[in-house]
Amino acid sequence: MQHQRNVLLYIVGHDATAETYDYLCNLLPAIRHLSYQIVIVNQTTRFVPELQYIATQHNDVEIITLDMPTTASWIFRIRTLIAYLRELQPTVVHLLTHTAETDRDCQIAMLLAQGSRRVMSVATVTPSYTATGIIATVGHLIGQRTLQTMHAIIVPTLTIKQLMQSHYQLTTTPIEVIPIGIDTAHYALHQINYHTRADYHLPTQGSIIAAIGAFTQDKGHALLIHAMRNVWQKYPDTHLVLMGDGPEFANLHALAQQSQQPSHIHFLAPLADERHILALIDIYVHPSRHEGMSFHLLNAMALERPVVASAIPNVQEIIEANASGLLVRPNDADALASAIMRLFNDHELRITMAINARTRISQRFQVAQWHQRTSDCYRNTTTSAYRG
Repeated sequence: MQHQRNVLLYIVGHDATAETYDYLCNLLPAIRHLSYQIVIVNQTTRFVPELQYIATQHNDVEIITLDMPTTASWIFRIRTLIAYLRELQPTVVHLLTHTAETDRDCQIAMLLAQGSRRVMSVATVTPSYTATGIIATVGHLIGQRTLQTMHAIIVPTLTIKQLMQSHYQLTTTPIEVIPIGIDTAHYALHQINYHTRADYHLPTQGSIIAAIGAFTQDKGHALLIHAMRNVWQKYPDTHLVLMGDGPEFANLHALAQQSQQPSHIHFLAPLADERHILALIDIYVHPSRHEGMSFHLLNAMALERPVVASAIPNVQEIIEANASGLLVRPNDADALASAIMRLFNDHELRITMAINARTRISQRFQVAQWHQRTSDCYRNTTTSAYRG
């Protein structure tokens, strides 16, 4: 069937996170230069500001929200998506999902609608990759079938690729390891408009540790607040900045008020350009328990901030342990505090790791590489034979 329009359709999955929208927003500038008419189908109302930002920055991109009832059955959702796909007739459908286990309805609809080239991005894997029971087994088989018939699956790290290949027996499905990237030319300190701590109502004295990201349990902000107790015992003038928003804000604020130094924990709303705050801090901490690849972490490393992060799969492929940053056991507040204090104790180590961090991002996580390889993926799937 000939397409009247050369449409590239992005479907934002039900389990979308703030990082999903970051991914899309940072990808669109390059994709807009291709010959596609871009349409975004959003399936969640939890990220209205992010969608509004995309709409403001890209006014030629069509954004549609499928407002299906939360009680809608699986079959209803699949039939609705199939009808929409057949009406739009996109050339390429790109599903943005957090894990391979979710958004089965979208995967099935993409398969049954036929006619389009199917691409799927998987940000991470679930902490527990096993399930038992008849329903779980059927779900696994359905997932295996839909994944096997994708024209391409994009993952950010080799670890995720290997886990998916093993778990779903994806021996012939093209799985492309395409990490996200940033333009490090925009992260030279001398190119950033000068701001002071006072501009953000932060103390002018003392060291500052910062973590940026949505306030959700997986991000580990509570763990970092607990870790500050040990840090303050040796470095009482240290301040902690948590920048973000989300459902855990009230709990985190209460936890901060119960800490040993409530006045040393500062909450900031997300900034349009977080480089300004990153340029003012001494150490960046990424205490996540489980998440996809983080632009915030790349930004901090590109700005030569010494980094402490949890040793989770995606992060381990960004940071070279003890070279471009310090990695610690996830969910371990004592280990987190020890790593922070190790950096405070060793000025030379901080400088070396900061330089290595920027070098690592410049060599492995450039935006041009990410954009080019994703564009190639679309072109390759467009010219490949139909996988039905």
